[in-house]
Amino acid sequence: MKKLVVLLMLSLFVSSAFAAVDADANSLGFYWDLDANVVETNLDPYQDLYVILVNPDFDVIQGLEFAMDWDDAVVAAFPMMFPGGDWTNFGNAHQVIIGIAAPYPTSAATLMGTLTLKFPSAPVYFRIGGLDSPSIEGCESPIAATNDTNMFPIGTSVGNGNVAAMMGDTGVVPAESETWGGVKSLYR
Repeated sequence: MKKLVVLLMLSLFVSSAFAAVDADANSLGFYWDLDANVVETNLDPYQDLYVILVNPDFDVIQGLEFAMDWDDAVVAAFPMMFPGGDWTNFGNAHQVIIGIAAPYPTSAATLMGTLTLKFPSAPVYFRIGGLDSPSIEGCESPIAATNDTNMFPIGTSVGNGNVAAMMGDTGVVPAESETWGGVKSLYR
């Protein structure tokens, strides 16, 4: 029974560490689901990776720029698809500059683009950050625009090593590392 309680507590900790919408306002991240909850998945022949703006504190967006990075030798990507027909990428596959013709409404998890990945051959990490040559000089983070004149830096939903999402077995295995006595001592 004691081990069951410890395992339940550990499973709650592990699931909450990897499956929660980023609580920070104005964060851009990669997710494997449209609700912005899943950042790790298994290797599949084809898998959609979503670029999602989480918890924006502005009502509409009209532009976005950010850099994406992954190992092209491990996984290939089709060109990014956008949720609106009047969206244009003025950048390239890894340096994305999205222009939106009309203001696009935001929500707690606003889909900004979808990458369909193909043929992963090994585990891979996906990173997100600012452009090499950003619109705001010296800015090292993604930049959002609500109109032609209002541009501002936004954060990223990332973990260790600037990793925003993972695909495949990354070698992280939850393990029981605490005794029942050790867990009880936390609450004394």
